[in-house]
Amino acid sequence: MFQSQQDKGYCFLVVVFYAILTIFTTSIPFFWDNVLLVSKIATYYYETNFADFILPNQWDTGHPPFFGVYMAGMWKLFGRSLLVSHWAIYPFMVGMGIAYYYLLKYFVRPTWIPFGMLCLFVEPAILAQSALGAFDIALVCLFLVAANGLVYRKRGLLFIACFLMVGISIRGILMMCLLIACDGVFWLMEKKQDQLTWGEWGRRLLVRPLPYLPAILWITLWYIFHYERTGFTFFNYSAKWAADYGYVGPKRFLWNCCIVAWRMLDNGRVVLWMTGLFFACKYLKNKMPLHWKQGQLLVLVFVPLICYTPFIVARETPILHRYLMTWFLLVGILIVSHYYLLEKKYLQKLLAGLTIFSLILGHLWVYPIPIANGWDAHLGFLPYLSMQKKIENDLLQLDISKGQVATTFPLANARKYTHLEADTMRFYDEWRDLDSCQLVLFSNLSNDFTPLQIQQLEQHWTLLKHYQQFPVEMKLYQHPSRNK
Repeated sequence: MFQSQQDKGYCFLVVVFYAILTIFTTSIPFFWDNVLLVSKIATYYYETNFADFILPNQWDTGHPPFFGVYMAGMWKLFGRSLLVSHWAIYPFMVGMGIAYYYLLKYFVRPTWIPFGMLCLFVEPAILAQSALGAFDIALVCLFLVAANGLVYRKRGLLFIACFLMVGISIRGILMMCLLIACDGVFWLMEKKQDQLTWGEWGRRLLVRPLPYLPAILWITLWYIFHYERTGFTFFNYSAKWAADYGYVGPKRFLWNCCIVAWRMLDNGRVVLWMTGLFFACKYLKNKMPLHWKQGQLLVLVFVPLICYTPFIVARETPILHRYLMTWFLLVGILIVSHYYLLEKKYLQKLLAGLTIFSLILGHLWVYPIPIANGWDAHLGFLPYLSMQKKIENDLLQLDISKGQVATTFPLANARKYTHLEADTMRFYDEWRDLDSCQLVLFSNLSNDFTPLQIQQLEQHWTLLKHYQQFPVEMKLYQHPSRNK
């Protein structure tokens, strides 16, 4: 696998970096969607000893549940704790980093590999999801492994990556389809590049699908089984999030496309894209020819992105940063691979430094209320951890139970699922309007409070406690009727 001392050095760097990151983040609780999609599912399997692979209806999102099975298996072997949960993600972090390095090695000049690796280590969404021990890191890892299989023509890597990927989530299934699309375009490109006869070209087409067939077969069998037991495949229309399954109209479709573009530029990535735009203009102006590897990289970036975008913009589902993490990395590789177009060394260094600074600053890139923030896509959520403990202690001193306090996602989960403790008390999140609540815990971490509700809280409710540590803010309000 390691062909040179350079390979060993970079892979060792990846192993050490993510080990240090894991050591410093093992106390971070489950957060955001990771609570439902990993913690609750894994807890169900752990507590039932894998008695039934079909999840309870309130937790069945339609995703294949096998990452939850994996996590529950780790808990059975090593104990149910945050420490074990974070180390269970560690192999995927390392796999992601090594796969990313080999893509850099393939596409980028050796001089710029250190800069490319630094872009990986500071990338806001990747670093945040790694710190959270999120299952999306496994998806990114497997997609990059599969991409290596495509460019290095290692069909065994494709088989392994796709077989595992489809068991993680519906997006894993979709990502396998995107890989198939890339593979098809590569096949079209190989006729000229490899100077194949028509017969050889046709034979390659016949064997092309083989790495994908086992994954397609086993996930199809799973959904047949799932449908027979539940009556649905991908979409649980009886779940409380069923409204997200609706399709949007033309205006909202275009607006969602703008959101995808916004997410790509968000959290400091705007410098990367501006650099890419400059390189693209230079290519077009000078009519520079595309080489084979450049063509491959363009296929890996834009064929999946063009095919993938309609799936995420056509529905009511919020468009989250983590849905696009693979492209954050691939676009970075694409742009870094063209830094040689900057002929002056000082410009190269200046732009590289500005890019890294912008990505680091992106961890504090927070929008004012009522603009929704992706708090699981940068490290800006970290102050919440100490603030959460502080407000729980204050509630104990005020003799207020969590059930008396109304709040919204992501604050409402019990510590049983966030911290893997015995405590099952949780804040109340089933309320419909503020008048039905006596106490409300507000935070800019939540995107679910409406501007009108925020205005009512600020103008008419009594502020009992205020916690603030940039960029996170939390406020405990009391209903005005309690003051009479």
